[in-house]
Amino acid sequence: PNGQGFDECYGFKAGHWNNYFDTQLQHNGIEVESEGYITDYLTDKAIAFMSEEKEAPFFCYVPYNAPHGPFQVPDQYFQKYKNKGLNDKNACVYGMVENIDDNFNRILSALEQQGKRENTIIIFLTDNGPNGKRYNGGMRGTKASVHEGGVRVPFFIQWPEEYPAPRIIKELASHIDIMPTILDLCGVEHRSDSNYDGRSLQSLLNSSEKVWSERNIYSIQNNGSERDHPSSVRNNQYRLVKQSNSDITLYDMLADPSEDNDLSEKLPNIRNTMLTDLEEWFEDVTKYGSSPPPIEIGHVQSHKVHLPAHEAAVSGNVVFEGGMGWANDWLKEWCDTGIVTWNIEVVEDQQYNVKALYVANSIDPIIEVVLDNIASNRKIDSNIITDYLQSPDRIKRGEVYERRWNQLEIGVWDLEKGEYQVSLKVKGAQKDDEVLIKGIEISPK
Repeated sequence: PNGQGFDECYGFKAGHWNNYFDTQLQHNGIEVESEGYITDYLTDKAIAFMSEEKEAPFFCYVPYNAPHGPFQVPDQYFQKYKNKGLNDKNACVYGMVENIDDNFNRILSALEQQGKRENTIIIFLTDNGPNGKRYNGGMRGTKASVHEGGVRVPFFIQWPEEYPAPRIIKELASHIDIMPTILDLCGVEHRSDSNYDGRSLQSLLNSSEKVWSERNIYSIQNNGSERDHPSSVRNNQYRLVKQSNSDITLYDMLADPSEDNDLSEKLPNIRNTMLTDLEEWFEDVTKYGSSPPPIEIGHVQSHKVHLPAHEAAVSGNVVFEGGMGWANDWLKEWCDTGIVTWNIEVVEDQQYNVKALYVANSIDPIIEVVLDNIASNRKIDSNIITDYLQSPDRIKRGEVYERRWNQLEIGVWDLEKGEYQVSLKVKGAQKDDEVLIKGIEISPK
């Protein structure tokens, strides 16, 4: 974040975190120990940032990780919903949600006390449908589904000084509309909407008689280039859902918001038109490929870069501890055929220190890290098995548990600008050797 315009950053850089109480986060790339519940802590830091005297307008982005697993929440929030008869998971989720409500109210109150509330644009939204079967407004699907219930989320925007009267806007909008909207509301000159995937929503906010042309909103479940993955397209009235090439359905979202009645055979023209739109969209967004970009090394704003296990390409017998390769996962069951690789881009000519993050019960195996064709080998020099950290989960988690990691100095690389492939393997590991690899750290010397 510090390399993308943010002056201050508290938090973590992963899809989720593994502990919500007294955990290890980062402040501008430096590891810090948080205190208390993570949502409360991040709110404290956001309020402190907004409380500073600022001569210019500020932007504060607070992406809470709750209500995501692992399911942890303070007792008072959990017990309130257990007393209502909910199971442990849902009691925790609703407790997390109420805790977010309370913390968001703290942010609004802080802005009020600072005299900034009236002239601050406030946006609140979520990222996907619920991560489990619970109330979802009668919509079909949950998180990871391309049905309405998987991708439709609330979006609240408030600017009391400019838009004092509350109202509901029903036109279709998406996350891609946020950037052009903020630029317009702040009076920042920018390219026309034709250069963006999204549209500015300013006209919807300004006018009670809105002119908003028909549009399609597209969703896809997979980031890969393969075609046969769940995807959907939604316009003002219909949603076409493509679960696979042989499973394509159509729903009238105005008459049938729960998506109970497939109209694909009754309305073949609409089905075929929307399917063509979906295919053309897919061709457009994948025309330059869909592989993730290389991880950049050497930016002054990000001194130490972590190549995490879950972002590596894996081959051989090596597997992920959690089985899924989710954020914070690690690799195990190494043998001589196991190898993992990352693509990196060095942005500054200099020397770099390279370390491997590991846990092992033996000092016999050797960790080998290869940069293109240059290999650096180091024998494991410590067989300290680190303990898992205390994790007050309300239910058994699907994610891995948090633990501390040993560091093994691999070497110093003298690198020039350019793209490289980094690979790691464990050599000489025996059947009874437990060797776990969390990733690689690279930092300028």
